[in-house]
Amino acid sequence: MLNMASRYTTRSSLLILVWVVPMMFIMSGCQNGPLNNNITGWDGSWERAIGLDGTHVFCLAINSNGHIFAGTTEGAAGGGSGIFRSVDGGKTWTQPDIAVYDSTQHGFYSVLSLAINSVDHIFAGTTGGIFRSMDNGRSWTQLTSWEIVEVNALATVGSNQIFAGTYRGVYRSADNGETWEKISMSDVIVAAILINNYGDVFIGSWGDGIFRSTDNGEHWAEINSGLTSTIFLSLAINNHGHIFAGASERDIVVRSTDNGISWARVSEGLPQTWVRSIAINKEDHILIGTDSSGVFRSMDNGDSWEAVNTGLPKAGVTSLAINLDGYIIAAVYDSGVYRSVQSTIQ
Repeated sequence: MLNMASRYTTRSSLLILVWVVPMMFIMSGCQNGPLNNNITGWDGSWERAIGLDGTHVFCLAINSNGHIFAGTTEGAAGGGSGIFRSVDGGKTWTQPDIAVYDSTQHGFYSVLSLAINSVDHIFAGTTGGIFRSMDNGRSWTQLTSWEIVEVNALATVGSNQIFAGTYRGVYRSADNGETWEKISMSDVIVAAILINNYGDVFIGSWGDGIFRSTDNGEHWAEINSGLTSTIFLSLAINNHGHIFAGASERDIVVRSTDNGISWARVSEGLPQTWVRSIAINKEDHILIGTDSSGVFRSMDNGDSWEAVNTGLPKAGVTSLAINLDGYIIAAVYDSGVYRSVQSTIQ
């Protein structure tokens, strides 16, 4: 079975084959459009970070001190390289220790997801199960050895509870990852997990739409009213509790203003593409990373979008994160990490 990184690699390879087709994406590399610079100081331009050149970064996470962690996977250049850290807001990156290493295969596991809890313990979902670091990434402990080990998504609640999404449903830990129980949906491929301020858990799946649990994962309900896509790879929530989901080409981006009861497509100004990542800053500006057209921004709750791709290479964006100063960090397929030249907040 292909893991989520392999699925992305396969799809990206197909994109390379069609770059010769005369489309806007090809003509400009990553689609660019006019920017309303009166609303925010960021002009939509990027600079390349130091230390991850040519690396396929698949996921990003930021702790309470502003340290950023990047998990790598197999890309066109070869296997993953473990987990890297930046302590200067994403400008430079180093590897604090040899982490998530598979001694039987003499190589690194692919890191498919990262999450950090309220006491800054870091959890890495990999093709070899879940690893944890309690010392800011300097050392790692393997917590699981499940039969199905690919962990596509992680989400934490407080200092002890963790949800993990895999190719066979959802696992939950109530003791900081020491023990795990499988709680539901064995036939669902989980791609994204989101937990709101009320403790409701949302899941984006590969092929089955979106699910919600209002009882800490004990029971789940499909919440697909208004959706045409069945693949949802990213979820995010803004300060008003509005939920955004990144989809495959049919819906692209959808929004729910009623806790998932209904959804509406909010994709004006977006090309037909897959949305791999969503990040929302403290001013509720929404950024999405796509697998064919770079990064787009909405400053009106998703009603309209504009491309923000000056300086980004021709490659898919696998993950986005916003640091404590409002700078956005973008993981670009086989091209390392890029950082916005200005902050996204005023």
